[in-house]
Amino acid sequence: MINTHFRQIDIKDLLFVILYSAVISVLFGLILGFIDVFLSRTISLTFSTLLYWIVAVYLGRTTKRIVKNPHIVYTIIAFLGMISAWMIIDSLPTYYIVYTNMGVGMWDWVFNIPQYFRLGIQFFNPLFMIQNFSILEIVRLLIVGVGTYLGIKETF
Repeated sequence: MINTHFRQIDIKDLLFVILYSAVISVLFGLILGFIDVFLSRTISLTFSTLLYWIVAVYLGRTTKRIVKNPHIVYTIIAFLGMISAWMIIDSLPTYYIVYTNMGVGMWDWVFNIPQYFRLGIQFFNPLFMIQNFSILEIVRLLIVGVGTYLGIKETF
């Protein structure tokens, strides 16, 4: 059973969950984002939402493995890490196309992490969803939702 009392949060576990969530989400997001760029350029298909499942399940299992007592705070932090990984995986191919066409060097924009969150926040904006309604985006959100559920289920 997952714990919800804030007094029973272990500081060491909390720091490890924050560290692992931040590092794993950014590193796997960049690696799988570049894999998605490669796949989309070679076979003209994108697998960003399916590649996201790898990060979500791995982050969930890692969170479960590093904590002694499961807690709701650890699960929320892992959830935020999963969403940030998806934002990086999903937006990296877009930024790759835009910045290579502009002639900007790759290392000038790859590690600019706030730009990924700006695109993700814009994507999660309800007005953006209403203005750019598409069945494909709803299907992508459902796939990401299932992947997030599978990752969160692994944390406890």
